[in-house]
Amino acid sequence: MTHIYIDTNVFLDFYQSATDRLKVFKDLHARAERILVTEQTVAEFRRNRVALLVDLAANIKKTSNVQIFTTAVVRELPEFQEWKKSRDSAREIAERMAEELMRWTLDSSTDLVHSEFEELIKSCQYIRTSEGAITRAHRRKLIGQPPTSPDKHTIGDELIWESLLEGAKGDLVVVSRDKTFLE
Repeated sequence: MTHIYIDTNVFLDFYQSATDRLKVFKDLHARAERILVTEQTVAEFRRNRVALLVDLAANIKKTSNVQIFTTAVVRELPEFQEWKKSRDSAREIAERMAEELMRWTLDSSTDLVHSEFEELIKSCQYIRTSEGAITRAHRRKLIGQPPTSPDKHTIGDELIWESLLEGAKGDLVVVSRDKTFLE
């Protein structure tokens, strides 16, 4: 059976992508028995989601801060007050959305992406990190054996790869936007 590994960055993209909808998780659930997930992937997702949520909340607030161009004559137009109200309303809604995202950082059970991710990994084949995989990943990093992340001091990608080699039986499809695995 061909297995599928989905890299951490793909799951984190649900916080950043303008096109990927949460309904993609429904398709993933339907294929869960074929999906492999490593302990390292889960740890990376849990560790990085908060920073992405904080950035997302900040960007929502920043983009809602519309400065109205005005002159004395523009302020006299009947539509001006409506324009100001609309701006203020949009700012209030953005503030509430940002606050909700910040709540997600404190209570992961309210985070829609996190909830879907956690539910999915319950059904997937979970590969624990072994001491052997850590040793091999460290060696891979030291000798520059792909896949490796040359600009990083950690062995996350190397550890994922070694865990997959250890735990995957049969063919493997890697879904990632990280070019590390292409080599």
